[in-house]
Amino acid sequence: MKNWLDRTLQSERNLKEQVTVLKGSLLLSRILYQQQLNPPSASSMNDMSTQIADLRLEQFEINQQRDVLFRGDEYISKLMAANKGVALDDEVHDALDQILDTRRELLEQLNKQLGNQLMLAINLQINRQQLVSVTASLQHTLTQQIFWVSSNKPMDWTWLKELPEGLKQQVRHSNLAFQWDDWSQGRYGR
Repeated sequence: MKNWLDRTLQSERNLKEQVTVLKGSLLLSRILYQQQLNPPSASSMNDMSTQIADLRLEQFEINQQRDVLFRGDEYISKLMAANKGVALDDEVHDALDQILDTRRELLEQLNKQLGNQLMLAINLQINRQQLVSVTASLQHTLTQQIFWVSSNKPMDWTWLKELPEGLKQQVRHSNLAFQWDDWSQGRYGR
């Protein structure tokens, strides 16, 4: 996602530079047209807000489990109350303490992993939002520049000198067949 965002930002910078350098040229109109055909799109990517919420909920639940295990003696007492027929000697109590320590460590590691995943998901969401914004800006710039860029040669003194000959050629090559009798009698336009 970050690479895609970087490429889109670079495309936007290149476009602005090309508009400045090639202003008014036919080459600019071709470049703009090509870029408009293949715009980057962020709409195909999923919104990460649901995944972020799920990760936060899961991290909250893991922290709740871990906090219960930090009250080890209370947890063991509840465990023993649930199993009334089992005797609790020092050896069993020490083994349960070791198991609780291991579970706490595992839950702590899982909590760190979920924190890393949450951070990555948030960064991904931020990059996606930036990509959507930059893509919209790029598309707006393309649309605006294509509207204003000239697609023909500019009208200058040479163009004006060639205008009469160009018009003659246009008329010669057109298939206009006037029937003056119809025009004079008013048959056209009805």
